[in-house]
Amino acid sequence: CEHPKVITTRDNRRMVVSCGKCRSCLIQRMRSKSLVCAEQEKQSKYTFFVTLTYDRYNVPRMYPVYLKDIARNLQYVELYDEETGELVSSCYYPHSKVKQLMSRSDDKKLHYARYSDLQKFVKRLRRRISNNKIYNNEKIKYYSVSEYGPRTFRPHFHCLFYFDDPNLAQDFGKLVHSSWSLGYTY
Repeated sequence: CEHPKVITTRDNRRMVVSCGKCRSCLIQRMRSKSLVCAEQEKQSKYTFFVTLTYDRYNVPRMYPVYLKDIARNLQYVELYDEETGELVSSCYYPHSKVKQLMSRSDDKKLHYARYSDLQKFVKRLRRRISNNKIYNNEKIKYYSVSEYGPRTFRPHFHCLFYFDDPNLAQDFGKLVHSSWSLGYTY
């Protein structure tokens, strides 16, 4: 860790812990997640890589509210979901940076990957699998990450799905496609 922290435990012992944010910590976290995925792949007969992309009509959008932290004399932005009005994030970005990000998307809005959309997709997928008797009530495991496209910043999810049933492997693409209703599947 490039910026370790010293903490005090409940029994007054001092410990050095990683910051969790520096480049070294992020690389270490990436390696450990990669190892978990590789081990799960060894234990499963089938592994499918799926990309779920929002189309332009269903992409979640945020609107910024520009504020000023008077105590620190810094500008910050609160980002709210346009559909639900929920607070999505709060960050100390200069207003110019937020406007620059907005200008890169195709509709000049701030897009983001809504985790609840992924959760609902997985629930629909699992329901379709459990409702079909030929899959022997197969349990699937998954690992997912979200990222943004390089040109238009369109959010999308990458998922690894793990399972053992050969019948499910034949139909998996169709099940994924019918379960994701917010855009495109690959």
